[in-house]
Amino acid sequence: MMNELVAKVGEFIDERITRDQFETWFYALSYSIESRETGRVVELVHEVEGILAESSSGGWSPADLRRELESARSKYEKPLQELARR
Repeated sequence: MMNELVAKVGEFIDERITRDQFETWFYALSYSIESRETGRVVELVHEVEGILAESSSGGWSPADLRRELESARSKYEKPLQELARR
């Protein structure tokens, strides 16, 4: 699940999918996430939820949103890359 989530955030950051496409996918994934996942997956989902909410209410530019999502993704992507190298 974490790999899929990190990859989909990357697709949005790289502008391979629109915000609407990302949000449709993300909100379907995040619905009741606590009943299906634990730990860092839930942490990242909650962080992305917060970023999306702030960007909507704060009138962020698309670049601001992508920058914040990249910051969140990088915290979770680096440990995945380290595991893959082992």
